[in-house]
Amino acid sequence: MFGPTIENQICRIKSNEELDKLIKHKNIVNYIKAQRLSWFGHVQRISDTRTVKKIFNWKPLTKNQKEDRSTDGRITSNRTFAK
Repeated sequence: MFGPTIENQICRIKSNEELDKLIKHKNIVNYIKAQRLSWFGHVQRISDTRTVKKIFNWKPLTKNQKEDRSTDGRITSNRTFAK
């Protein structure tokens, strides 16, 4: 979120104290939730043609709930194992 610090051409991770100063002593969980909500609002406002918006709205294909192909090609019913 805040990324590494580069000092004298050496890259290092910020300490907890440095991060605490950056977020001005706020609760880190609430701060991250607020940042996520801000990002969500940004994504909702951008054009539907943008790649980020397309990925955000993407719905993955779901498996057929009645059949499950095992690795050797056999078909088994999920209902049989559910009972």
